Amino acid sequence: MELTAEIVRELLDYNPDTGDLFWKERPLKYFKKEVYARRWNTRYAGKEAFTYKNTDYSSKHGRIRRKEGSIFDKSYYAHRIIWLHYYGCWPKDQIDHINHDPTDNRIINLREVSGSENNRNRTLQTNSTTGYTGVVWHKTNNKYIAHIQVNNKHIHLGSYDNLEEAIEARELANINYNFHPNHGK
Repeated sequence: MELTAEIVRELLDYNPDTGDLFWKERPLKYFKKEVYARRWNTRYAGKEAFTYKNTDYSSKHGRIRRKEGSIFDKSYYAHRIIWLHYYGCWPKDQIDHINHDPTDNRIINLREVSGSENNRNRTLQTNSTTGYTGVVWHKTNNKYIAHIQVNNKHIHLGSYDNLEEAIEARELANINYNFHPNHGK
């Protein structure tokens, strides 16, 4: 069965102010027997849908908590179901959590983006030695190096004697290459 906005809206309530999903009482048509419907509704109707699960992107990014759940034995991320529920269509590509919090599924925190756009709103990597995205200390020449990656191309922005100049170069590049203002925060 293809999951449509109509089905999702029949099964779930969504609160756009909190980002929470709740199970509605499920109609009998989704069960083989009435006893199964009663059992399911007693257990789930009115309760929060989609719970936190740890998703391991990679050892480089660590463990990230996201709300996941299943509908008709197929797993979905809550933010994708919310998009379908709210806008009436599946996202064409990725959903970006604007404030970088993957547990914050308020509609004002979600936007549909391409993979490239999503990468332009990433958090500061935990292994950053300078505390700024795209600025590194180069020990050999005792300078700060500013760089940016756009469309899988590494672009050197310059070598600088002080950190502030390197940060300024990177911030200017963020603007010039349309990176989200939250990028690296």
